[in-house]
Amino acid sequence: MTDFVRTPAKVFGLSFVTPEDAAWMAVRALILSCSSGSDFQTLYLGLLSLKSRDADETGDAEEQFGKSQSLTRREMELLVRFAVGQFAAGSKKMRLDLLQMNRVLSAMFIKKMPKTKALEYLQQESQQAAKLLRDEGDAERASLFYQGKGARTLGELWNKYEVVLPYVYAETLRQQVAAREISGNVQFEDLKYMPEIFLYQIGKISKSRPLKIDALYHLDFE
Repeated sequence: MTDFVRTPAKVFGLSFVTPEDAAWMAVRALILSCSSGSDFQTLYLGLLSLKSRDADETGDAEEQFGKSQSLTRREMELLVRFAVGQFAAGSKKMRLDLLQMNRVLSAMFIKKMPKTKALEYLQQESQQAAKLLRDEGDAERASLFYQGKGARTLGELWNKYEVVLPYVYAETLRQQVAAREISGNVQFEDLKYMPEIFLYQIGKISKSRPLKIDALYHLDFE
């Protein structure tokens, strides 16, 4: 039985951002907090403070949001600096991690591979691609391509992001849709129930040996 770590995220009643956009901000903040070890609530509050500051030239949205959260302008400024700093320092690594996690989840959901088999398959895939590059005389690219993509490293990434996997899944889908300009984007209603959707999809992969996940974060949009 998977335990849900209920995590509130304010998305409604904000004059400077729609609930859907705020929800996606919360998703990215949650993933980054998991990647960097930073506090989600502080990071997300910093993103909302930044959004309110940039909403208009009058400063009304920022002032209104600050009052609603009992924050002084100085406190909001510090929150903004924290959020900007965290994303500047960790967004590239998080993006690369998500690319690797997308490979694992795609192998599981599309190819219907159990987790262990997916990791082994992706390791072989990376080895084959690296060999082709070496055969073409590009040893440097071959080394870069294969580096860090073995089953052990992918397994470590899985362990690192396991508690936020539903939102990793949602974010990778969103990025694929944006990059390919295709339909099928994850909707706000889906985001509300991503842990349940994710567990349902995982449950369809292997009935004989279902994957066990002890705990998942569950964003409660309020």
